[in-house]
Amino acid sequence: MPKLASKLVLASTLATGLAAVPGPAHAAPTTAATVSVVSPELACDRARLAARDAWRSVESGVQKQLYEARAVVTSTKPSKTRDGVQMLQARLAAVQKARESALLGGVLARDAAAAAGKVIPDATASAASAAEWAACRELSPRAAAPAATRPPTAPAATAKVPSLRTLNFSSADLPYEGGATLHFRSGTYARPGNAATGEMDRDFDIGEPELADLDGDGTEEAIVVITSGPRHPSDAVVVYGGDAAHPKILAELAFEGGAQRIDRLSVSGRKILVFGDAWAAGDPGCCPTLRHATTLVLAGGKLLVESSTRTAK
Repeated sequence: MPKLASKLVLASTLATGLAAVPGPAHAAPTTAATVSVVSPELACDRARLAARDAWRSVESGVQKQLYEARAVVTSTKPSKTRDGVQMLQARLAAVQKARESALLGGVLARDAAAAAGKVIPDATASAASAAEWAACRELSPRAAAPAATRPPTAPAATAKVPSLRTLNFSSADLPYEGGATLHFRSGTYARPGNAATGEMDRDFDIGEPELADLDGDGTEEAIVVITSGPRHPSDAVVVYGGDAAHPKILAELAFEGGAQRIDRLSVSGRKILVFGDAWAAGDPGCCPTLRHATTLVLAGGKLLVESSTRTAK
């Protein structure tokens, strides 16, 4: 995570620069040589976006470390490595909370960033940047317009059903295979086992969603990667439809550990692109020697592999 400091410095620089922006009452006369400045509101938004992206980068790194740690658990004695997995899960939860709070600014962003900075190495710049976000919010408050200048209140419209784009997937109750429901909180859900059925304890982590109209019906679907482990780890690409109040699972495709895993997902048009490690014949569980790039399409209510290539690392 060495890139975190440089990304957070960008957020800090954007927010700090606001102090030099003159307010309307002290603005210099406009001349041909006057340099245009970014409004405080836009600069604040950019600072929060930069902070969000910085935490997202850290989150990706922690998820990769967690995946590698879980792979070790499955190939060695679990008791020696389980503590490391739990520590990484705590780090991931802290980073996800900092990412979710970054766009809010103020005290929430400051406190969440400070908490993440305590458990993430090389994140010492996070607390300072969070303070800048808070100051940024105070420099440019979005005050309500005076009553005399407010536009007439429009008649109440029929409430719209919230789209999937408004759903916080990292803290949502989501349907899953076999009629199960995963109760994610800060991107993680620990499902207890069932002694009667022999079902083992299982941990689930969810990645950032991608949204796209995969079937051309004019409505966006959400595509996420759900990772489960530590025993028999696997990644599943899951497509959700419906709305934010009632998400429903449309299709899924699992990538099993020991064959292929996923560490990156993107969407191009109506195609889903996934990338990750792959195992060649004879590779030990800890050490895959290949990378795969796989293209998926949604057709007939199923996720189908359109193409897949493998290359040496």
